[in-house]
Amino acid sequence: MKILFLMIIAPISLMSCSEESNPYKDRYENRSSPSGDAVGERSSTGVPAVGSNTGAAGETGVKADEVNASDTKVVAEPNSIAKEVASATQVVCQSPTIFTDFKAEFEILCLNGQPTAAFAALLSSPYKGVAPATVSKIKSANVNNVSEFIFATSSEISSPIATVVGKRGGLGVWTFTEGSATFTGTRVAELAAMGPNSLGGYETKDVLVVKVGPITINDERLMKSNWIVVKEGQVVTSLINLKPGASENTDNTVANILTLLLAEGQITKFVAVTRQEVANSGQPAKAETTALAVARRIAEEGYLKLSN
Repeated sequence: MKILFLMIIAPISLMSCSEESNPYKDRYENRSSPSGDAVGERSSTGVPAVGSNTGAAGETGVKADEVNASDTKVVAEPNSIAKEVASATQVVCQSPTIFTDFKAEFEILCLNGQPTAAFAALLSSPYKGVAPATVSKIKSANVNNVSEFIFATSSEISSPIATVVGKRGGLGVWTFTEGSATFTGTRVAELAAMGPNSLGGYETKDVLVVKVGPITINDERLMKSNWIVVKEGQVVTSLINLKPGASENTDNTVANILTLLLAEGQITKFVAVTRQEVANSGQPAKAETTALAVARRIAEEGYLKLSN
């Protein structure tokens, strides 16, 4: 069973630029970054659901609150998005070329240059640090023992966007266990800027170990990220995907994550859409339960990294 976890990413081809010609090189670099140490304790109380349909909890206690697929096909109602962040959502939805390689994920959030009802729902009920985080299950399909999932999460960080971006280095570096799954993310390399608006990125090695009865399944992936300033002071995106040609990724096909940092006054909204394909070895329910559990925990750990 191969499990690939994504939040939406759209890797893009950008013209290279030298450090000297990159106007964003030092913009966020002087702020502290987390070191990737162990995360703090989590509360046991719940948070408001996103969307209108609530799924049953899995074996790890994860509740999937679905943003209806139909919500991705209509634009948000007027005034359903707070005015402080409405401008940032417009910037995202009117910048489709940045997300060309992640068209399916981008269209969860944007339609015809406007935010979707799903985007509005995610922004209206963000995770604020009181676990468990909500995971919106937008799609779950099983064809020929290959599962496809699209999940989305959102959180609210009580800091301005520049401060939050300065803490990005801690994301992807963590170890945790959820149910029968243990997930470890390790920093492998730091990447230079990949375009005129790029802040650079990271390579991380993800290792997922899942116990299925007497069988232990190991999945390894080498991921790369690219942080891009979409509009200074308003929107920053992180585009994450499998590193092309990496030997660790031989058995993986799709692992895309598109994340957005959106300025809302002196706070920052963090939205992530994950699309993943999972070779489920004939156990689609187990694959979904594991994927949801890891997605929830990543949302919680990511919040801690960006908040502290």
